[in-house]
Amino acid sequence: WKTRALRLPVTEIGATTDLAAYDAEYIAPYVAQAVDLGMYVIVDLHLVRDYGDAAGAVPRSTVERFWDYIAPRYGDNPNVIFEVFNEPINPADWSTWKQYIQPVVDGIRESAPDTLLLMGSPQWSTMLNGALTDPIDDHNTAYVYHLYPNQGAPTTSLLDGKFGTAAQQLPVVVTEFGWNPPGEFSDSITAGTTTNWGVPFRAYMDARPWINWQAWILDNFWKPQMFDYDWNVLGGEHQGQFIKDWLAGEPSMSPCATHDAVGAAVSVSSTYSAAYGGDNLVDGDCSDGGRWLSAVGDATPTATVTLAAPLDVTSVGVYSGYGAGSGTVR
Repeated sequence: WKTRALRLPVTEIGATTDLAAYDAEYIAPYVAQAVDLGMYVIVDLHLVRDYGDAAGAVPRSTVERFWDYIAPRYGDNPNVIFEVFNEPINPADWSTWKQYIQPVVDGIRESAPDTLLLMGSPQWSTMLNGALTDPIDDHNTAYVYHLYPNQGAPTTSLLDGKFGTAAQQLPVVVTEFGWNPPGEFSDSITAGTTTNWGVPFRAYMDARPWINWQAWILDNFWKPQMFDYDWNVLGGEHQGQFIKDWLAGEPSMSPCATHDAVGAAVSVSSTYSAAYGGDNLVDGDCSDGGRWLSAVGDATPTATVTLAAPLDVTSVGVYSGYGAGSGTVR
């Protein structure tokens, strides 16, 4: 897929995990393959937990134990990056988080003085703005943000406030983002469409090449997956093919732009205004501005699309709903 970095999530790590056995099976082979391919590999301690000494939280000793083992093994490998704690949740306070994680960073530096560190933040790595006034005391740390459709439409103002403005002063990497239409391949956090979420997000990121990114997730099970359960890449309003094309440097394009009805003849029962005429149904624009709206009072709105030639139709995509609404109905 032409990616230059692999993010390797290290899951199910606890206070008693046999780290030597875990490393031998789940980390070392993939680091070796990535390095052989000339790629960077992010060893991501993929904890999604509260942090600290409260009941059920991850004590700092567990995180230190992991990095005390991993840092000496990979600290001299320039292809390896450490993501220190994937998604701390609570306490939702940057200064509390810094007090917890700074000793971990200091410990890593004892055996990995130059490794790039990726630093998460509380509330599922959404509070990196705290680093603007109180950064981690380290010479080679970038700050992580995780973004999904549940946080809102990816407008410039929204993304500037979450991480874009901070990226003018701090190194920022979006190590998780992704979407799929509502249904079996997404959930309440990740439900979105390529047209209304993926395309504008890419436009924002393409205009800011100093912010790097990792899409989530190259999998056929974890949501929002890029493949169906049989490992077929998900296209259309799903993210898989769009991410693949993005990595390959292909132009950003809504799946609406190339459907078989583009340019077809259309007749409609009524029109709300000239801006929302029937031709919008087949203009290749599935954004809010490209909608057909029927007139107020039209109780049975209908649209008839006449194709230029006979065509075997396997599915019809109906885009309905305003903004991040219902997306595509097939």
